[in-house]
Amino acid sequence: MNKYIIQKKIFFGLIFMIIFFIFILSVLEFSVIINTLQNKEIENMIFSSNLAQKNIENSLKQISEFDEIFYTNNEIFETIEQENPPNSEVESFLNTVKNTHNFIENIYIEKKEKTIFSTNLNIETKEIENIISMKSKSFFSYKNQLFYRIQLYNLDTGNVVGSLIIEINKRGLNEIFINSSIGGDETVLILDEKNNIIFQYPYNIDLSNRIIEFLNNPPQKIIDSKLFLKNEMKYSSWINIRIIPLDVIYKKFKAIFIQMILFVFILSLMVLFLVYKFILSFTKPILYLCDKFKELENGNFDVVINFNRKDEIGELGDSFNNMAFRIKKLLEEKLEIQEKKSKLEFQALQAQMNPHFLYNILDSVKWMAILHNVPIISNMINNIIRLLKYNISFVDPIVSLDDEIKNVKNYVEIQKYRYGNCFKVEYSIDENCLNSKILKLTLQPIVENAFHHAFNLEDELNLITLKATIESDNLIIEIQDNGKGIDLEKDKNRSKGSTGIGLENIDERIKLYFGEKYGIFFEKNKGTIVRIILPYVTIVNP
Repeated sequence: MNKYIIQKKIFFGLIFMIIFFIFILSVLEFSVIINTLQNKEIENMIFSSNLAQKNIENSLKQISEFDEIFYTNNEIFETIEQENPPNSEVESFLNTVKNTHNFIENIYIEKKEKTIFSTNLNIETKEIENIISMKSKSFFSYKNQLFYRIQLYNLDTGNVVGSLIIEINKRGLNEIFINSSIGGDETVLILDEKNNIIFQYPYNIDLSNRIIEFLNNPPQKIIDSKLFLKNEMKYSSWINIRIIPLDVIYKKFKAIFIQMILFVFILSLMVLFLVYKFILSFTKPILYLCDKFKELENGNFDVVINFNRKDEIGELGDSFNNMAFRIKKLLEEKLEIQEKKSKLEFQALQAQMNPHFLYNILDSVKWMAILHNVPIISNMINNIIRLLKYNISFVDPIVSLDDEIKNVKNYVEIQKYRYGNCFKVEYSIDENCLNSKILKLTLQPIVENAFHHAFNLEDELNLITLKATIESDNLIIEIQDNGKGIDLEKDKNRSKGSTGIGLENIDERIKLYFGEKYGIFFEKNKGTIVRIILPYVTIVNP
């Protein structure tokens, strides 16, 4: 079982929630930033467009105020008012003015529908008459050329003297337009009062079929990711239309988005680290506590948790220590009680003698005395005395194997007096085993059990074999009979000899004194084999 399940659950749960909230907050923040930047960029674009339009309007203002040059030169103005004014002086003045203004192509002065002065010597008279015949006020177009008409007045009488017609240099005007903050991706249209295109950028695109569409749009609108602006220009009846793509903004947004993704990624890594440290501060003592519980579960009752904490986890550690101490104390008390109980039970069993057994022995002694009147009775009584002395005396529950075998022999001798030669006991004892430790009254009850449950005492072929060897630092004792066998589970619990000690009691005592891996084991094979396994430990003689 993976002991880090709780840590993983808490870690991934918190990480999921934190990253989810970071994601939501990032999306909201990105949306706010994008909207703010978009509005700011659009404001900058509008400001730039207004600035460009203002630059153009300043140029138009200069053209519209061009007549002031004549009003400030009284001599030229008086010459113009003459009936037949001389050409040379006025034309020289007009050429000087033309050359000092790059947006002027030619200058014409019309008086009574006739041109009296012109800077264009190459134009035909018919063309000049056509230009003069255009009665439009201010700006007008003729054959793709742009003109501006100014009325000249006599300042004293207020009467119209004539008209000043300026042919505007479109190349110069285009330079003014282009220098007025036009971006490379923008589309710019300037229309006159008849919706004719005065200026267009870029030059290589035909936008004449979209003029009506542009004019129907509101003054400011975003259409297909493009900012549409439409404004009337001062000092003229022109309309300035600008279409600015928002790709520049979106490119900036892309860069901001990448930066934000990088920021969120770095923030997420920092959060992962901090969350891991935070979770570790809680789960580490829990995992430590789990390890200590495992040690306690495996039987280490001396385990102690050292938590220098004043919180709930510290209280949990203190409770664990108290629990482990109490469990150890209870087990020690229980073990002590069991040892005392087994000792008292053993003492009580030693003090008891089976009345039926004593009756049979004494009955045998009586009939022997009556029938034989021989010294053999003395030997029999001596065996009884030795048997009773060994069983009843309680000096130490641990004796040598040699003493335990002698007790078995006393018991067998007594049984021979009783049953005669209907059975035989053979001994195969390794001499190295004689001084090894064994619990008192281990072998005699097992041998006696064979008499009661395995043998047919009317048969003369009853055999008991008692063998002791040393194997792998263990003392192995086997007691085998050739009888009918016993019900192992049934007789283990009920079979008791003359001492009243059952096989289960012997097994429990062995486990209690030597450990759980030692004890009595049974095997059926043409009778019963009782195998006793004990640690090979010798008795040190004082």
